[in-house]
Amino acid sequence: MSSSVIGSLRVNLGLDSAQFERGAKRMDAPLRQMRRQFMAISAGAWLMRPLVASALLWVALAGCCLG
Repeated sequence: MSSSVIGSLRVNLGLDSAQFERGAKRMDAPLRQMRRQFMAISAGAWLMRPLVASALLWVALAGCCLG
């Protein structure tokens, strides 16, 4: 009895492992695409930094001068 339970457990673990590997492989391409999108967004944000800084300076100066 216990031998058949152990054999069933081995088969179940093997099937779950195969399903996990298929799922992991299927997620590879979407994760690569998401990484590229995050890289593009962060590069754009980095390039916008001077523009945002100068806009904040103008707002601060306008607030100072307008009272």
